[in-house]
Amino acid sequence: VLRQAAQQGMITAIVKDRYYRNDRIVQFAQRVRELDQLRGSTCAADFRDTLNVGRKLAIQILEYFDRIGFTRRRGNDHILRDKALFL
Repeated sequence: VLRQAAQQGMITAIVKDRYYRNDRIVQFAQRVRELDQLRGSTCAADFRDTLNVGRKLAIQILEYFDRIGFTRRRGNDHILRDKALFL
């Protein structure tokens, strides 16, 4: 059922077994933008604290953003690449 919803574009799989509604992904992206504006980049710890989630989930979301080209990982930081994505 979840895979079907993802194929229809209703939700997005950030990893094989973790799905989010697209509006939630946009909210995550906005947090990355805010951190990027403050610090010039986003690290997993700051992102985790901003979302108030666990480290594993924060990293999964940031790695998803790296895969789709929204961010690019450089060391421990994730640099915003495509500011127009998720607007």
